[in-house]
Formats: sequence, structure tokens, C-alpha cells
Amino acid sequence: MWNLKEINTDMALYLAIADAIERDIHNGVLKPGDRLPTQRELAHIVGVNVTTVTRAYKEATKRGLLAASVGNGTYIAGDVGTQAALLDASTAHSLTTYYQNIDLGLVKPLEQLDPDLTPLLSQLTKQKDFMHLLGYTAPQGLLSHREVGAVWISRFHIHTDSSRILITSGINHALTCILSALFQPGDKLAVDCYTYPGIKTIAKRLGIQLEAVEMDDEGMTPDSLRQICHRTTIKGVYTMPSIQNPTGALRSEKRTQQLLTVIREYDLISIEDDMYGYLLEHTQVPIAAYYPEKSIYLAGMSKVCYPGLRTAFLVADASFGHLICQAIIDTVSMASALNVALLCNCITSNLVDSIIEKKRAELALRSSLLNQYLDSSSLTYCQGNMFAWYKLPDKWTPKAFTKACSKRGITVMPAYKFVVGSKAKLTHIRISLSAAETMEDLQKGLQIIAELLSN
Repeated sequence: MWNLKEINTDMALYLAIADAIERDIHNGVLKPGDRLPTQRELAHIVGVNVTTVTRAYKEATKRGLLAASVGNGTYIAGDVGTQAALLDASTAHSLTTYYQNIDLGLVKPLEQLDPDLTPLLSQLTKQKDFMHLLGYTAPQGLLSHREVGAVWISRFHIHTDSSRILITSGINHALTCILSALFQPGDKLAVDCYTYPGIKTIAKRLGIQLEAVEMDDEGMTPDSLRQICHRTTIKGVYTMPSIQNPTGALRSEKRTQQLLTVIREYDLISIEDDMYGYLLEHTQVPIAAYYPEKSIYLAGMSKVCYPGLRTAFLVADASFGHLICQAIIDTVSMASALNVALLCNCITSNLVDSIIEKKRAELALRSSLLNQYLDSSSLTYCQGNMFAWYKLPDKWTPKAFTKACSKRGITVMPAYKFVVGSKAKLTHIRISLSAAETMEDLQKGLQIIAELLSN
């Protein structure tokens, strides 16, 4: 256990202790997952009162150094010292290198299979109300667009009318609006111990604390969620109901009902991000269908087609809807009506269905390469998905393997990008099947990965 030996007594002691934690992490004395002394133990070691240590641990948590684990000890965060965002815009060099590599990191929607939209755009410009699409519109979106959104969302067992539909500029915009509208700094949101990095960065920016819930092959476990809700005050829960990112876990109907029981018991706000549900022929009924009064359901379109149109449909009860609508006003005023109109035309003309069919066929071909190059016993893959979750052999850490891949011109996503808390193991990488422009690039990338694993 960590033994604090030196602090700067010329400053407030709680800040000095937080600085010492940060210093010892930087120097390698403290590592991800290490358990710190209890507040009482550290108070005795340093010679301060317990309140001072409590403030120090709270400050260190704000800095992203410690994992939230009320009643279960204090640990160094699993992603400490790493950049949570998928891309680091702090240096032009890193972005240039990223885009020069064969990309097996980001999950992209096979954009090369999206057909030319010029004919649809040309038709749109000839409509009488075209210029209306270029002006200010209602923040929740135009009624005709929300009606299309309701039809689209009905594919995923959510049957509602346009009054409960809001339109945002993509999933990240939707999550920003939801968290800023319904949560306050310091509130706690339960998430999978491996989760979408976007929710991590948005929560950090808004001062919302994430509580890591244990997972199994169906995603979030109800027993772990209940234990966390019993230990501390949780305001909401964020899940992915169809294909969990990054593990690819599929939730059964039984698991949905088990989670719903806990959510109702503790009166939680349920946020379901169904980013990849369209990839499956058949999906389970989401929590939002059973619990509409305190649920928010998200159907993003950027992973379906034309990501530059930045459109997502959101379903929420009126009690939440007007608050989220205000957040839309406070951020971008409204999603671009022109972009949404183009996307809605793709849906109503059935162009989206033909796009999905082509992309499912392409993913089936690409996924056949996985077992050709990777050990199937270490591979977790949901058939039809855009990414795979791969457990590295013990000789590799995700950080070291990601660096080795980068040196060979390959980009993958290491586990620490997705980890929340201190208990999730840093043993995996996520491999995207959809970012490489060609099958040849994907095959070359997987071959290099296989060579590194065998060395």
C-alpha cells in the first residue's frame, strides 16, 4: 500500500496531498488499479485530520486520478495518465500520423459505400420550401422530420409519435444536451466498466462522476448496479442496448428486465445509446419501451450513413424533453434542417435500407478475415458488427501494443480508452473492421497485428 513520504507544506494540505498523488503517479510509484490507504489511515500517516484527506481525495478525483468507489476503497483510476478522447487534437503531428496509418481504430460507417447524394440534393433544392431549410427552425426539429424519426425508431421497438422526438447534431451532441440538462456537477452516472469514450469526455467536461458497473458477456450486470446504487446516490444509468461498445456484448430480454427492476427500484434516469442496433436483423426490446416516463433513447445516424450530416433522433418524455430542448438551444440552436432533410429523404426513399444491406454484406466479408489472422479463443465478435474486442497475450499491454502497431503504420484502440473505474482489466484492444478503406488495407493491417502477436 502507498506510503506518502513527502508533501509540500507551504500550500493547503489537501492540495499538497492531491499533488503528491499526481506526482507519484507520474513517477510510477502509483499505478492504475493500486489501492490507496483509507482516509483514516492516510490522515494518521500524514498527521492531518480525516476531513483534510477527504478533501484531498475529492480533489484528486476531480483531476481524474482516482476511481469513484464509495464504500469500497479508493483506487488509482484505470485510465489515469491517458487521453480519454478517441483522437487527441492537442498536436497536429499526432493527427497527421493517425490519418496516414491504416486505420483499425475508429469505427467508421464504410463511407465509400454511401452513394452520391447529388440527385437527392438536386430534388431538394427544387422544393418550394427549400429556403426554409436554410433559416432558423424549431430547436426540436421540423415536424415532418420528427415524424420520419418516429418511423425510423419504430424499427427498434420504440413506438411513439413525433411529440416525443427531438433531433440533435449527432450522438455526442445529444449526450451533451442530456447530461447538461438533467444532471448537475457532482451527480453520478452509472456506466459499463468499459464504455464509449464520448460519454467519458462529456461527463468530465460537465463535472459528472461516472461509476463503473461490472460486466459479463451480456453487458452491465444487475447485481453490480444494485450494489453501487446501495452504496452511493446514483442519478442515472447509461447503456448500449444492442451492440455494446467496445465489447460487442448483446443484452438478452431477461437481462433487460433485470436491469429494469434495479432502475425502477432506485428511480434512475435510463439513457440508452443504440448506435449499432441497425446492424442486427433482430434486436431486443430496449428499456425505454417499458419505462418511457424516465427513459431517453438515442438512435444516431452517423454510423448508418453520411456521417457529415450529423443527425441523431432522440426519444424522451415531455418532462425531460423541454429541458433537453433548452440545451439544444443553448448549444447549436437547432440541428441543420438541410442536413436532416437530406437524411429523412434517404429514409423515406428506402435508400438507407439498400445502404444497410450493402454494408452488412461488406462486413460479413471483412469479418471472415478475423479468424484467418487472430486467435479465436481471444476474440470476442458479434456477427455483423463493425468492430472486434481482442484479448492480448500476457506479454503485451494495450499501451505497448498500440505503440508497436503505430510504428508499423497501424492504428488500434487500447482498452484504457474505454475503461472507467479501477477494476476493469487493461488486457484488450478494439479492432475496427469498417475504418480501412479497402479489404486489402484491412487484410494488411490484420496481418501486421498477427505478426506482432506471434513475436
